[in-house]
Amino acid sequence: MPVEQFECRPSEVRGKGRSLPVPACTVPLAGVIGRMESEVAVAAITQVCQQDGDDWRDVTSVEFGAMLQAYENSNAILATMHGGILNALNELHHKGLVLIDRDKNPHIISITPQLVELIQ
Repeated sequence: MPVEQFECRPSEVRGKGRSLPVPACTVPLAGVIGRMESEVAVAAITQVCQQDGDDWRDVTSVEFGAMLQAYENSNAILATMHGGILNALNELHHKGLVLIDRDKNPHIISITPQLVELIQ
């Protein structure tokens, strides 16, 4: 399924110049979405896209989980937030900032133009 491309690439995400105060998350988003767990979830999605050709694309729940695990393995604070980050991903879905297709296994996570507008 083709994914909509946006004006910015994943590597160009700057989060309005703010820095995420967690060393494991290399995508700076702090203060953009308003909740650290949501920002970590978006950082994981964005980093998967950045590492796979630096183009926006759908991310599987397996890829998301692997990136989240990498964050958690390198930062003890994030390891305590796992459930909160998964809940935040669902909240982002309910707000229309990401779309989660639960009919597929693994689930497919897509970002929306509204999210890209917030983070670019």
